[in-house]
Amino acid sequence: VALVACACFTATLCTVLIYKVSPEAGSSGAPENKGWLNGSSPFPPGGYKPIHLFVRCFATILGNASGYPVGREGPTVSMGTNFAYIVTEFMAGPHVRQWVNIDVVGQAPTAALMVDEEQIAQAKRVACAVGGACGMAMIFDAPMGGILYMFEEMTAVCWPLELTFRAFVGTIVCALLSRALLNGMGTDIKAFVIYEWSPQRHPWGWNDVPFFFVLAAAMGSFSALHTVVCLKVGDLRQKAMKSLEHLQPVNKMVEAVLYAALCALTSSLVAQMGRCEPLKTGASVEFVRYNCQEGEYNPVASLLLTTSEAAVNLLFSRKNAGQIHPTNAFLSFLGYTCLNIGLTGVTVPSGNFTG
Repeated sequence: VALVACACFTATLCTVLIYKVSPEAGSSGAPENKGWLNGSSPFPPGGYKPIHLFVRCFATILGNASGYPVGREGPTVSMGTNFAYIVTEFMAGPHVRQWVNIDVVGQAPTAALMVDEEQIAQAKRVACAVGGACGMAMIFDAPMGGILYMFEEMTAVCWPLELTFRAFVGTIVCALLSRALLNGMGTDIKAFVIYEWSPQRHPWGWNDVPFFFVLAAAMGSFSALHTVVCLKVGDLRQKAMKSLEHLQPVNKMVEAVLYAALCALTSSLVAQMGRCEPLKTGASVEFVRYNCQEGEYNPVASLLLTTSEAAVNLLFSRKNAGQIHPTNAFLSFLGYTCLNIGLTGVTVPSGNFTG
């Protein structure tokens, strides 16, 4: 009951912040961002205003705290783009504006402000691409990964030649600055990425390659199916919300709060199916006790009643072999996948890289 109440409280704060301050921040912003950067869609509705940046930032925090099956990656990329847009407009704007005198025969001279719209638009697109790459680089501590991600989003046709070097410098500086800030706060980047630092000399062998192919084929097929079902759910939600259009935005706010309650309730009930296991000495701090005795942990709760990044970190860890059994992993997978699919269309900033 307490978990559901907390989820409803934070979800209410999230939805009120979005609908009362900046409705444009009620999503990851990734589709609009991608469409504008690669030229396939017009400028995002509402633009990239400072208020959108702050609302998306706090709404992402509240959305993750509410227990929605979301991550912080997509909104972080959009926030990086938003911040870069604001900085470019402030710093480069004065350099593309110029007052000129207009002399017309028989009339007094007048002054007009000329703006090089093409140049400022080019500067904003380049800066926004660098900002998005920096957001991805900061999340995963992977500068090259940030560049490749934005290159994929913009496509080679819309990727200017000079952008490569600028993105490289930007992501490197971002990664170094992120590490410096975290070290200054007494923590480390390893606490925030989805992998655990445990290097091995021979992490895999050639006999594992066939299994990699089978796994890639299975997950690729599942990903396509997952996308199709998500689109169906989103279409059904749109039709349902359209029939309640006279109640907007209250209907969407209530829906978001109720879905947060459903997520908390479902995760709690599914976690009850997990069998308590003894906590080994030196085990990962990500294990969740939940309904177990002192010195024990619940494997299903450790995957569901935590953030998406913490759950993936736990699954990737090599230090807890045998502590997350296949049955527990399957229960968590089933519960999380169903909630993740049902989330499609709910107004909450969401990233899905760790989904």
